[in-house]
Amino acid sequence: LVWTTTPWTLVSNTAVAAHPGVTYVVVTNGEEQLVVAQPLVEKSLGEGWESTGESFTGAEMERWTYQRPFELIEFPEAAHFVVNAEYVTTEDGTGLVHQSPAFGEDDLKVCRAYGLPVVNPIRPNGTFEESVPLVGGVFFKKADEKLTEDLQSRGLLFKHVPYEHSYPHCWRCHTALLYYAQPSWYIRTTAVKDRLLEENEGTNWFPESVKHGRFGDWLNNNIDWALSRSRYWGTPLPLWRCEEGHITCVGSRAELSELTGTDQSDLDPHRPFIDAVTFPCPEGGCGLTATRVPEVIDAWYDSGSMPFAQWGYPYKNKELFESRYPAQFISEAIDQTRGWFYTLMAVGTLVFDKSSYENVVCLGHILAEDGRKMSKHLGNILQPIPLMDQHGADAVRWFMAAGGSPWAARRVGHGTIQEVVRKTLLTYWNTVAFQALYARTAGWAPSEADPAPADRPVLDRWLLSELHALTDQVTQALEAYDTQRAGKLLSAFVDDLSNWYVRRSRRRFWQGDKAALRTLHEVVETVTRLMAPLT
Repeated sequence: LVWTTTPWTLVSNTAVAAHPGVTYVVVTNGEEQLVVAQPLVEKSLGEGWESTGESFTGAEMERWTYQRPFELIEFPEAAHFVVNAEYVTTEDGTGLVHQSPAFGEDDLKVCRAYGLPVVNPIRPNGTFEESVPLVGGVFFKKADEKLTEDLQSRGLLFKHVPYEHSYPHCWRCHTALLYYAQPSWYIRTTAVKDRLLEENEGTNWFPESVKHGRFGDWLNNNIDWALSRSRYWGTPLPLWRCEEGHITCVGSRAELSELTGTDQSDLDPHRPFIDAVTFPCPEGGCGLTATRVPEVIDAWYDSGSMPFAQWGYPYKNKELFESRYPAQFISEAIDQTRGWFYTLMAVGTLVFDKSSYENVVCLGHILAEDGRKMSKHLGNILQPIPLMDQHGADAVRWFMAAGGSPWAARRVGHGTIQEVVRKTLLTYWNTVAFQALYARTAGWAPSEADPAPADRPVLDRWLLSELHALTDQVTQALEAYDTQRAGKLLSAFVDDLSNWYVRRSRRRFWQGDKAALRTLHEVVETVTRLMAPLT
């Protein structure tokens, strides 16, 4: 009794997987006999079934043959027998799992280990090939109903029940997606796995939990990088292949000119122009025509190549690039652990044996005020320029860098940014405005005649002492990429500065109190400099 949650894949059923260590039993209801995993007899069958006394382990069942559920497509090789797979569980289903290697990663690994063929009757647009009886031309998810009805009409359907589980859908149109095995070109990143782990150990992550958590797990479970994409737009793979299968990798226009015997210096290296370039295969005097393979490169490879590609290295700016590699600091959101963060490190380590960055600030997602992730599709995004027009660029930047933990998901809206303006920036702006107003009114400008710090009132000396402590603490926080702590320190000081101003205003700035004006001038100059990285 075989279980599946994807009836449409039964057309290409290739094998049935059993766990080698699980005991399977034969049960009967007096009319028919079924083989199921012993722990799942009651859960999968219900009442009225009794054991016949026969049992076997999954290992003993290996290579048992069976009749496949549909005879709608041809198989090029022998298939349709029981295989052993460790991933099979006795939590759900029957303990016997249908295998269709073209549409499942686990299925592909298991069937490949047994040398079974990968048969795919579904076209890239998600519909069955027209030649397939019963479901030809039907969208794969729509085929479930027809196939289930056919199984039932032939007495092969034991039970059909609703089963809710997560399933991938297009985030734009909500159409169901399918996993689809395709040939691909790979970079053997597993060959440098140890170096990637070493480079990660030498990288400072903020927050540190990402280093050995989300990113570290990704590196520890590293698989080879499927580099190619079956698309038109993108960077073409610079690989040419002849009919004998010889591969030539071309590294530059100059090299391509040598291979073709014609000047390719002005060639546009994109499709369709690059596809028209052919040359005699140089492999051991083969001489057959070599044409470019049709695939383009994963766009993430372009992103990971940014540190040297932006300079045209190694053909241009060699010294400039080498003086700037690796970058001291990069920043992106948490979802880039498998994207930009990984590809930057992977490409850098593959090419230069060194990651392309030293420090990473891994940001949390920016959410809408209702807590949902911002998305153009949902219509809940805030355009950044109008947000800055309304509240000021300083306020938006301060909120992003210092208004909360940069690596925690945060809700953003007009209300939250207005709070930043009211509590910190507006208070500070008023203090700066007062200093400028009173200095202008009194005709004051900084001079050596102003009182030295030791000769100023105790409140001024206290404020300057706090300013020096602030400078030290904010510098330490920024050097540790802790923008939240730097923001808290500055916000607290601005509050103290406001209180200082209220107390000192009794001395009447507008009467030309040089000590107060000089102190406020020094504070404003320093605090503005400290705030600059956050605004």
